[in-house]
Amino acid sequence: MTNLDIEKSFKNHFNNKLENEECKFGDHTFIRIAATYVQQTNYPTKFIALEVFKRTSEGELGLKKGDIEYLFSYFNLIRKNSDSWVRAKHHSLIPNADFLTLIKKAKTDKSFSAFISSLEDVLAE
Repeated sequence: MTNLDIEKSFKNHFNNKLENEECKFGDHTFIRIAATYVQQTNYPTKFIALEVFKRTSEGELGLKKGDIEYLFSYFNLIRKNSDSWVRAKHHSLIPNADFLTLIKKAKTDKSFSAFISSLEDVLAE
């Protein structure tokens, strides 16, 4: 499988789940309202994603329905079946160039505008 085939496979998987997908993380439920991703340059079967979720359930410690939360994650291709992708359950180590590409890509997406504005404000300090 070439890098282009891998990218096409992931785009097909991810774009079908991009927005308004209900997601559950433990006891917490969310709806994905935006997402973008990049293929990791030094690991072609890994895609790094930045996703925006809106909380659809109340939670402990002041977690409120409607809260917006961001998730950096990554997806790996399962070799046994070349079209099977799984969200990794570990932290993502992101090469600097890929992180910058991901943020630039998010900057062009209007659904990320509040996040990017906040990030630019913090970096300007």
